[in-house]
Amino acid sequence: MIYMTNNMDIMHYILNAAISCHDQDTIIYMINHDMIDYDKRYERDNNTLMYSACRMLMYDVATALLTTGNAQMNFVNHMGSTALMCACNNRMADIAMSIIESGDGMLQQVNKGGQTALMFACVSRMTTVALAIIASGQSNPGQITIYNATALMFACQFDIPDVAMALIATGESNPGHCTYDNYTALMYACERNLSNVALALIATGKSNPGLAKWSLTQCHDLTPLITACMNNMTDVALALIATGESKPEYVTNRDETAILYARMNNMTDVIYALENYNIIPFVPPLRHSEQGELLEQI
Repeated sequence: MIYMTNNMDIMHYILNAAISCHDQDTIIYMINHDMIDYDKRYERDNNTLMYSACRMLMYDVATALLTTGNAQMNFVNHMGSTALMCACNNRMADIAMSIIESGDGMLQQVNKGGQTALMFACVSRMTTVALAIIASGQSNPGQITIYNATALMFACQFDIPDVAMALIATGESNPGHCTYDNYTALMYACERNLSNVALALIATGKSNPGLAKWSLTQCHDLTPLITACMNNMTDVALALIATGESKPEYVTNRDETAILYARMNNMTDVIYALENYNIIPFVPPLRHSEQGELLEQI
């Protein structure tokens, strides 16, 4: 009954129902038998069929649309999002690569949240897709989201060093940009122990090496130098000290310093560099109970 009518309005109704039900078999049948009006929009958000397929993880439908040449990849919905963004967000790597290779996937598009396809690829840890977007020259590498994050931050945060290095190489990735809680790409690189990325960021001269981040969840403030010493990253710690901007004297709200962790990890060269930076080894103040015991002894 479904397939015996040529009324496109009825077909449109059936297709909408199939999309809502994730009925890929019905949708693919309709694609293969030319029963779809691609000028119409679907779902309540008025999306194209390709956008809906990527958004709802209908891999087979997206593949069929690409094969028949009906993908409409340059569509942008009311939130500024594209099929490529959805494919990256849902880790549909093969679909994303096909869209990128078509040259018609709106790679530069920025949605209303300030996000790009590159950012979604980074968050999804899709290294190959992210590198392909960067290589296209249309990746908007320095774009900043409404939450003050960049693609470079995401690449460091989600531990994809190859993408981070490629972004730094563009010269347009905003390496020193910080979030509202003072997180930078350098801080993420130090936390994730990405030594090569951290060194490349420092080499840009724009990495904000002395900025102390504040973690709302852990109620903890740290600098990249302290973090590098915590993680025994000798080369990074030495490079940070050499910038003259890494605040070696910084004391956290938990009475931690760079030299404290350098001593704990026996980082001889770092200790020497800190001591010759005229840093007096930090001695935590006595707690009230300790002060009382000391007075009693006196």
